[in-house]
Amino acid sequence: MNDNLVALDLSRFTSSDLAKLTDLQKKLMGMRRWCRYEQIADDGRETCLLYSGDHGPQPYAVYRITRRQGGSYMLEDGRTDTFIAEGRTIDHVISTLPDDFYFTKYLT
Repeated sequence: MNDNLVALDLSRFTSSDLAKLTDLQKKLMGMRRWCRYEQIADDGRETCLLYSGDHGPQPYAVYRITRRQGGSYMLEDGRTDTFIAEGRTIDHVISTLPDDFYFTKYLT
């Protein structure tokens, strides 16, 4: 009876997810910041590393979005592995990106 069932691999980013990351990249470029992402596979899960910065002396921001096997998404700091947020959609975790991804704090 179970021979007709196909297991879904929910640990992969969909084309819609990647389109939303591309839209985020365009948004930041409109804010005069550089932004890029790279997609990697790690332990059977797909991860996108998001980088953002400006051309100033401050270090760039790096965050990691991971797609879990159940289809949920997790956002972590890319430098410290600190958990930030989890959600059922990529929109939810993108909306929880900290301010330093969008704006650079300059010390005066």
